[in-house]
Amino acid sequence: GTLMSGFSSPVEAASIVMKFAPTGQVVWRQVYEGSFDGSSVRKCLVDGADNVYVLGLGNGPAGRVTKVKKFAPDGTALWSFFDAAGIGAPLNFKFAPDGNLLITGKSITGSFAGYAKVNRDGQLIWAYAGVPSLTAGDSAGDAFGNTYLVHGEYVANGGTVIKKLDASGALVWQRVYALAGFRIEVGPDGAPIVSGFPNAGTPGAAFIKVDPNGVLLWSNLDADGPLALLAHAQMRLDAEGNAYLAAGTMSEMAVCKVNSDGGSGWTKTVAFGYAQAIALSNVDTGVYVVGGTTARLGHGAPTIP
Repeated sequence: GTLMSGFSSPVEAASIVMKFAPTGQVVWRQVYEGSFDGSSVRKCLVDGADNVYVLGLGNGPAGRVTKVKKFAPDGTALWSFFDAAGIGAPLNFKFAPDGNLLITGKSITGSFAGYAKVNRDGQLIWAYAGVPSLTAGDSAGDAFGNTYLVHGEYVANGGTVIKKLDASGALVWQRVYALAGFRIEVGPDGAPIVSGFPNAGTPGAAFIKVDPNGVLLWSNLDADGPLALLAHAQMRLDAEGNAYLAAGTMSEMAVCKVNSDGGSGWTKTVAFGYAQAIALSNVDTGVYVVGGTTARLGHGAPTIP
């Protein structure tokens, strides 16, 4: 999280990362790089060895830029990576199947997306900055080290651009598709799925799937029916390649499922607020959603613990 300072007009003061025991006690708490360095936090990830990676903004050699900081399981700070390529402010990061980190950014001024790949030692593998885009973007990797980027076409009411980069960051191909998509994940079959809105300015949940050569495999531009979902927050894929999108209506959290073949699965809503994130259960087909409240969704009615 982000430590804020002040009351009437609070400002970002510093970054905080905390680890909790399963029973709720604080194991350790780190405030960095100082009590008032102007940094902030966007997201954290934990690897299989319990190392913690935190994405945010921090002050590095090139000023206040996208930053990743790694902590050991005991809270010891190991390294900091500062963006020097100008990918923009941090939007998202995730592990690629090859174990490296994929970072997606968006310019604070102007309409540009940026991407970077960093190894788990904090070394830059490649950066792809200054991509003209009128929307936010995302990135995801496959088992061969390739990376798929998604962003908006740089024209009014434009479509969605998917780019494929090889392991070195070189462009392999790019194509434009008919939706306003800005989230991407790669399924167990190695083919990417993109979610977003049916088109610019129209609410709803839209999905497409393309093969590794960019050929459209299926399109479902009305997966949520009449709900017209807004505020898309996160997309996850399960082991079978089904896609789940966290979003909301004007008054309820929502999760929309699309089956791996492109057919509409279900859309469930829970009062109140907007969904901020989802997680898939490790023991069954349940979906956890957090936002205005915390809920667990199954195949029947949603249950709230």
